[in-house]
Amino acid sequence: MQISILAVIIIGVLSMALGFVWYGPLFGKPWMKEVGFTEEDIKNGPGVGYLFTFIAAMVMGAVTSLLVHLFNITALADGAALGALVAIGYIGTSFATNYIFTDKSLKLYLIDFGYQGLFVVLASIVATLVR
Repeated sequence: MQISILAVIIIGVLSMALGFVWYGPLFGKPWMKEVGFTEEDIKNGPGVGYLFTFIAAMVMGAVTSLLVHLFNITALADGAALGALVAIGYIGTSFATNYIFTDKSLKLYLIDFGYQGLFVVLASIVATLVR
């Protein structure tokens, strides 16, 4: 089993950069409204939450890199397809179950799943490129 450490690091950084844009200028205000946060809450920041998010993204990067190697994926389209399958089949469905039973809105689901889904597709592409 082979994991590309460089891909894992790139994927971790990618997660933070995408999250900054996704939950900032793109969907920051509607996301804050859906979760009940204010600008003041955001200014205080999540602190160790960023560190945990980065570590979690690197774990996802390691697993993604492993899957790319196990399936011997070398074409970008195949890497993107792997990411889309994981996004829809695992992330989308597990989010749906949690959001339904916690009575969260469809809008919040779409924002959060949109980020995670796009992230795992991009992570799969990175893992395909950086073997």
